[in-house]
Amino acid sequence: MQISSSLLFGFLSILFLSLPSQTDAQRKLDKYYFQLKDFEEPKVYFIHCHEDDSRDLYLRLYAKGDRLITETYSADFHMQEYAEEVFEEDESRLTVFQLFYTAGQDEVLQQSSTLDPTLNTVMRWRNTGSFGWKVRLDGDRLEMKRQVIGKQRYQYLAKRKKAIAVKDQFYLNGKLLSERTSYYGKKTGLCGFTRYEDGTVLNFSLDRIYSEEEWVVLKKG
Repeated sequence: MQISSSLLFGFLSILFLSLPSQTDAQRKLDKYYFQLKDFEEPKVYFIHCHEDDSRDLYLRLYAKGDRLITETYSADFHMQEYAEEVFEEDESRLTVFQLFYTAGQDEVLQQSSTLDPTLNTVMRWRNTGSFGWKVRLDGDRLEMKRQVIGKQRYQYLAKRKKAIAVKDQFYLNGKLLSERTSYYGKKTGLCGFTRYEDGTVLNFSLDRIYSEEEWVVLKKG
């Protein structure tokens, strides 16, 4: 099976600021991730690609107890990914990961994965080194390695705000597939990313947040 890096939402060359003291950083990292209480009602993040509108993404996020569900849609509203993560005391862990492919005008293929129980961290609340997750899709192994880089100001929702940057690397069967730098805004979660693939650089940023009602209208056109 051939996995395209464009399916991995994955998610600006800005000067990085150094992290505060380790104790301070450990205490505050969770504030830059999604807050479950904010997603008791679904919200949809519109992630705009500045270089290519056809690569725009929509992330539909909603909470169920201690779990956050993320549905990723393409610019033309085709579902690409479904993921569930559980929030624990020290981190969030990936519990479900699925890919979706459009095989025809009305046919959508779903591909479920088997998770590695020893490597399943989506985000840590403390900056304690590298982390990540690994899944098996049919006969292929897909792995994401993550490392917090630092704090900075980042432009999203038409304002420059505090964010943390995380270096992401995607591997397919042990071979580097693509890289990106993801940005997480305080009490916002993912607010953008820069993707490096095939010698090109693509910049994505959070442009708007839709309510569930607005999302339904948007999809109807």
